[in-house]
Amino acid sequence: MICPACSQEMVEKDCAGVKIDVCKGCNGLWFDWAELTMLDEKNEKVGEALEEILNSPIRDNTNRGPIQCPKCGINMRMHRYRSAKKVCVDECYSCGGFFLDSGELKAIRDSHMNEKER
Repeated sequence: MICPACSQEMVEKDCAGVKIDVCKGCNGLWFDWAELTMLDEKNEKVGEALEEILNSPIRDNTNRGPIQCPKCGINMRMHRYRSAKKVCVDECYSCGGFFLDSGELKAIRDSHMNEKER
C-alpha cells in the first residue's frame, strides 16, 4: 500500500493483535474499518510495535490538502475523531478506513473521552 500523505510504501505491523499499515516515510497509520476502535483508548493493550508508533513525533498536517484513500482512491474527509474531539483524522466514507498522521494515535489515546463526556 502507498501512503496517501507522502507516497512512500506502507508496511503491515501487528499492533497488539491489530494489523495496521505504517508508512516507512512519515510514520502515518492506516486503519481498516473498525480497527482504530480497538486501539483508541489508553487502557487498551500495547505491544512492541504499537509502543514504537506511540513514540513517533507529531506531524503537522494543517497545510496539507485532501488526501485520497489508499484503498478506494476517493477523497477522504477530515474531521475531529468522535472520542477525542481535539484530534483531526482522515476518514474514507466509502470503505470506512482511517488515516492518522504521526502522533495522532497517541493524542487520541491521551484525550479519549468516555461515554459520559461524549
